[in-house]
Amino acid sequence: MPSFPSKSPSTASRKKAGDPAIARQAEALCDALLERLQADETFIALVSAAVAAQRHASDVSALIALEEVERLTGIKKSKIYQLVREARFPAPYKPGGASTRWSRAEVVAWCAGQRTVDAQTSVRA
Repeated sequence: MPSFPSKSPSTASRKKAGDPAIARQAEALCDALLERLQADETFIALVSAAVAAQRHASDVSALIALEEVERLTGIKKSKIYQLVREARFPAPYKPGGASTRWSRAEVVAWCAGQRTVDAQTSVRA
């Protein structure tokens, strides 16, 4: 049977007696662990904020189809094009071919501006 080294009596008695050096070392380790956890939480919070900002930026900068414009504004196609001709609504972009898209940010900003207009002069279909 293999023999395992036993602890020296002085080490065992110091641990049992609550050696101040061991207590300081344990406290230092706990402090270091807490600092690391706080740093990790800060890092996680920063990453989460960056991801949320990126998602918001991609949502805002997206080009959207007419159906989405109608949904966001509550205005039908013919009225939207009439307002575009009158320069009272954001003009669409032509990304290629026959497709027509609007900037989500421009449409959302237009909608926000419409909320500030008096109800009698509001341009709602």
